[in-house]
Amino acid sequence: MLKKIFNLFIFSIIFLFLSSCTMVKTNSHRYNNTTGSSNDNNGQNIASSTKEITAFSILGLPATVEGLNIYLTLPFGSSVSSLVPTITHTGSSIYPASGIARNFVEPVTYTVTAGDGSTEVYTVTVTVAALNVLSPDKEITSFSILGASGNIIGTNISVTLPSGTNVTSLSPNLTISNKASVNPGSGISQNFTNPIVYTVTAEDGSTENYTVTVIVANSSYKEITSFSILGILGTRVGTNISVIVPYGTVVSSLTPTIVYTGLSVNPASGLVHDFTNPVIYTVTAADSSSQQYTVTVTVSPQLAGDKVTFSADGISFNFVYVPGGLSFPVNIEDSESGTVANAYWIGETKVTYELWNTVKTWATSNGYTFSNTGVKGSWGSGSVMQPVTTINWRDAVIFSNALTEWYNAKKGTTYTCAYYSNSGYTTPIRVSTNVKSLCSTLGCQDKPYVKASATGFRLLNNKEFELAARYIGTTAPSTSPLSTERKTTSVGGVTYYWTPGDYASGANADYTNATATRSVAWYNASGTQAVALLNPNSLGLYDMSGNAFEWNYDYMPSTSYRIWRGGSWYFYNPFYLVVSADDYNYSYEANINTGFRLGKTAF
Repeated sequence: MLKKIFNLFIFSIIFLFLSSCTMVKTNSHRYNNTTGSSNDNNGQNIASSTKEITAFSILGLPATVEGLNIYLTLPFGSSVSSLVPTITHTGSSIYPASGIARNFVEPVTYTVTAGDGSTEVYTVTVTVAALNVLSPDKEITSFSILGASGNIIGTNISVTLPSGTNVTSLSPNLTISNKASVNPGSGISQNFTNPIVYTVTAEDGSTENYTVTVIVANSSYKEITSFSILGILGTRVGTNISVIVPYGTVVSSLTPTIVYTGLSVNPASGLVHDFTNPVIYTVTAADSSSQQYTVTVTVSPQLAGDKVTFSADGISFNFVYVPGGLSFPVNIEDSESGTVANAYWIGETKVTYELWNTVKTWATSNGYTFSNTGVKGSWGSGSVMQPVTTINWRDAVIFSNALTEWYNAKKGTTYTCAYYSNSGYTTPIRVSTNVKSLCSTLGCQDKPYVKASATGFRLLNNKEFELAARYIGTTAPSTSPLSTERKTTSVGGVTYYWTPGDYASGANADYTNATATRSVAWYNASGTQAVALLNPNSLGLYDMSGNAFEWNYDYMPSTSYRIWRGGSWYFYNPFYLVVSADDYNYSYEANINTGFRLGKTAF
């Protein structure tokens, strides 16, 4: 009996073991979606670490999520003190919860907690859009018909037109406030037999009505209401009209535009006329009565920095006006003064190889001989707009004469040469040699007769160069340190400002400031550069310091040397480029770092 019970027990144990071995595993890993965790093979929970806000909105407007920052802009006028957000996230919880009202006057933080207990903090910033203010401006600022300007008083506009004008089809020109519109529009033909209402609508939708009345002048009307030349409106006092035109304007051939109330005007509007002397214009009314007007055209006087352009054979070169009668400081310490009595013109740039070669080519076929052919820049390569170099003082002198005669030949002008071989000023010097000795006879190539009244081109003298290099003007400079270190003189009660002696021309700091100096001057370079690449000085002159030396007419005091000014590319030390510096050489010497700049007496 006991043996049977024992065998039954053993059999049960074996059956249970075999049954467990044949069981099929149906799920090795289960995810618990409700707790943010997962189960391992043994049914143990593995908590999730996700905790991201994926969407955030208020009043149906979605926010922008940037990392842990959330931004939302609400319409103008929205109150942010009690807003209910809708939030979507991947964590197990969020605080404050979605759907709970919050005060968003200041940024609000939201903490998302993951299933594993870790957290992420988001900062939500809510702003309110600014009010888009629409312009209320709705004004007619000008109104004209047939060139006659309307008289605007409040919302009433009146335009007076000449007698006989047909008002049934007139196209006015008008201007209105910015962002406004007008109906009828500018340029639209209208019948002005009766007053016309123009409605101006502002950007904000508000409107203003203007009533325009066109008046046809009575038959006795004979008034010039507007007289202009070159777009410059004349000033009328009684029956006298004056027009001031810019310096350099040729008054012998000007075309005026005239608006008048009479039947006719003679000479007519739009006809070319010579205004060298005052001109009489006669306006005739419809009733045959008339009124005379005297028109005087005046050319504005030259001002420092005014430019005049000379053009011939496709080449243009500019000269700049420099006033005379000015005293200015000289030498490196600015301890002395110099004076230039007469106004003059100075070349805007050094003489370029382009101009030199063009004029020299013409001159050698017209009785001129140069001792040097001249070089394009320092090495004979590169742009023709580099200064001509490797010419001596003698070449510069006869080139001045050659340029004068070339320009006369090309343009029909009558400029007179500056340098002559005889005291009667009848034979201009036209020959330069390279003889390595100086002649001493008046009229020879080293000592020409100089015609003081010459109207043609010439070399600058030493004082003329330095005045133009230092000139700042009558307005104090504002850039430091020049604003405090500038020098002054007073002429006729007017204060003039000058560049200190240790500055390059046009610089705003002394030569030790490389940035200031290199902005106006080429130095310590591999050769010359094209003219006018750097900043000009206050007169608009380029390369008054650096690039290439410039021959001046004058002797170095107590020597037989002629003066160089301006310094050159060759110097490594900018001290030699300052406005007070000079150098010298014999008139027969030619160098790769030396050119010249021309002048012209102003009469």
